[in-house]
Amino acid sequence: MLQQIPLENPFGTPIYHIDETTSTMDEARRLTDATISTAPILAAEPVTDHSAPAVHSPYPPAGIGIHGSVIVADYQQAGRGRAAGRTWHAAPGESLLCTLILYYPKIQDIPAALPLRLGVAVALTLEALWPQLRSRTRLKWPNDVLIDGKKVCGILCEGTSPWVYAGMGINLLQQDFPPELRHRSISIFQALGAAETNKQDIDRYRLLINLLKYIWAFLNDTASWLTELEQRLYKRGEMIRFLAGSADAPVEVTGILEGVSSSGELLIRAEGERTSWPYSTGELDVYGE
Repeated sequence: MLQQIPLENPFGTPIYHIDETTSTMDEARRLTDATISTAPILAAEPVTDHSAPAVHSPYPPAGIGIHGSVIVADYQQAGRGRAAGRTWHAAPGESLLCTLILYYPKIQDIPAALPLRLGVAVALTLEALWPQLRSRTRLKWPNDVLIDGKKVCGILCEGTSPWVYAGMGINLLQQDFPPELRHRSISIFQALGAAETNKQDIDRYRLLINLLKYIWAFLNDTASWLTELEQRLYKRGEMIRFLAGSADAPVEVTGILEGVSSSGELLIRAEGERTSWPYSTGELDVYGE
């Protein structure tokens, strides 16, 4: 059963916790489906974390409405990634596993490039909480946050009108990863240096509250998120191999990664071309997968 936890959400709506679930995305869908039901939810008095920039929310107070509500789980049995067949593995309590619920009655109300905006929010949060990570964070189009070229956070956005579900998984306390993931995965604990870091200083709820403040700001922002993204865009200005289109039948594109458009499209100038072309679907082929 979901339990409301004592944290103040800048969106003005509840944050819920569950020990174990298939995925927080599934729990979020169940919660929106049950908005008119009387399913029991245990409430608690909110407390405030002042360590991130203050924001003023126009949304209703906690307990009224659901836009901005968050589901957090200790463990997911079937966390998943953007591409079919990819899963998110994490031992209980080692990661921040959550889904943010957003309400947009009209599809045109959904902020452009939502996964990228969320990625910028994650990067800025990590840099604010741990300044030693500045200059080491990058955003890999379309939905990954990297530290030192390795994945620390994955983002998955799904929608069923009028709801958008933004699932996020951030590696926090892992001391190691399975052999097949070591070359491309990293945790905050590893990035900070295991010998110099106390695990108690890596608090997932402190991270979450600060992250929500940045997300709130970038959902209501028209320009600065793109500037922050361009400064951290992985492989920008480099020759890359891009697999355009669906994962089932990708088309290989080789060229210079020049940037991202305001609508979130990846801009690539192919070999022999003078102008860049926008791509809305596909994946950078970084690890030869």
